[in-house]
Amino acid sequence: MAPDLEGRSRWGRALARLSDAWLAFAKACIAGMAVLVTLDVILRLVARAPIQGAYEVVGLLGALALCGALPHAQRSHAFIVVETVTEALKGRARALLQRAMLALETLFFGLLSLQFLAATQAMRVSRQVTDILHLPVWLAYAAIGAGFLSVTLVCAWQLVQPLAREGGDVR
Repeated sequence: MAPDLEGRSRWGRALARLSDAWLAFAKACIAGMAVLVTLDVILRLVARAPIQGAYEVVGLLGALALCGALPHAQRSHAFIVVETVTEALKGRARALLQRAMLALETLFFGLLSLQFLAATQAMRVSRQVTDILHLPVWLAYAAIGAGFLSVTLVCAWQLVQPLAREGGDVR
């Protein structure tokens, strides 16, 4: 677990487990993509029979893998641009920039979550399906929205942790 989420806090442990679960899901999606693409290529070469809907499923799995990896990337501070910029600063300026970035990330991913969850409802009502396999599109939207919501929770937790150490108690 990343240091900012472990410890005695129930919320921190719960968010760490959520982040780990999303990462496992992302890894499974990537493995599924690899297997599907490999089988599709083999079947195209050997039997001249591609897997119907493989392109569709690979795209969905890619989007789900990306959303699944985001909570872990946020938790482990893997966003290289932000880290490179903040390393150049020292002391209070660095802490202020980190808090400002976390606040913006929380807002951004929170709004993105709301947009995807609203789109999920719209897709359910419209009964929109994918072109080839006729899978309900709202399922992918719901999973992506949940992934973004998880990133929002991790960002918010990272934002309030320094404040909790300075005075209040966030459990």
